Amino acid sequence: MGFADDLQRVCLVQIERSREIVRRTLLEILSDCVDGSPVGNPDLWKANQGVISSREAYREEAFTYNAANPGKRRKGTSRQVVNKKFPLAVGKGYTGGRFKNNWQVGIGFINAAVEETPDASGSGSLKRAATVFDGLKLGMVIYVSNNLPYAKRLEYGWSKQAPNGMVRLSLQNTGQALKKTADAVRGEA
Repeated sequence: MGFADDLQRVCLVQIERSREIVRRTLLEILSDCVDGSPVGNPDLWKANQGVISSREAYREEAFTYNAANPGKRRKGTSRQVVNKKFPLAVGKGYTGGRFKNNWQVGIGFINAAVEETPDASGSGSLKRAATVFDGLKLGMVIYVSNNLPYAKRLEYGWSKQAPNGMVRLSLQNTGQALKKTADAVRGEA
């Protein structure tokens, strides 16, 4: 083996480390986006605010009754019973998490897929991304998108759960994510 072979081996190792740093950093940034994504909660929807206020007033009145009558508890004041007495105006049977499950990744193209299945944890988005990032090579262009029609509204403050968006906040942490993953990869060497 000569100097050229040694140099080529060192270069290949460094290229692989760099690829791994980029892959892990992208997963970290995407994970921040997914974790910061709101999950629909009908209790927070404007259309249900009257019902929620009625539930709270009923519970408050029951609490006052119970405090005035120690040892006695008013029947029909459990959360389940009160929710039945005051049903939501909209969102009955709603399962949140569709937005979290719709983060898509494409290498060299915008992935226009839309997932119909809700996943409040967002693990489906991260698993799909990890699979795509496994094929990543340095110099490739990566696109991250959420193709649901309300994604842009959520990014710009439509949700009280994410008033500052997800993508913009995640991108602010790019430097930290890069340093964290570079240190981790360097520590594995």
